[in-house]
Amino acid sequence: MDALAGHPEARFALRMLVSELLANGVKYGGGDGRITLELEVFDDRVHVEIGDRGNGFEPRDVSMPGEEATSGRGLALLDSLADRWGVTRSGEHRVWFDLELS
Repeated sequence: MDALAGHPEARFALRMLVSELLANGVKYGGGDGRITLELEVFDDRVHVEIGDRGNGFEPRDVSMPGEEATSGRGLALLDSLADRWGVTRSGEHRVWFDLELS
């Protein structure tokens, strides 16, 4: 990821979030098992979309689960690391996020 060489925080966040969302796509993707990943690097931001054919979810207030919880931290990570994120549905369920390069 040479384009992000001068942005170590964005590189870290990108790796964490793509790993988490791909893992969620594998776990919850359903359908034909297909997962899509689109990543665009602009001068001022990185935009990522990950899609699958699962049932999706409704974005809601996101909070970190309790210490004893064994799952449920993915959206809290997404909410804390991404500058913007959301969910779209258009034939497949897609989670997208933006990371600012400042």
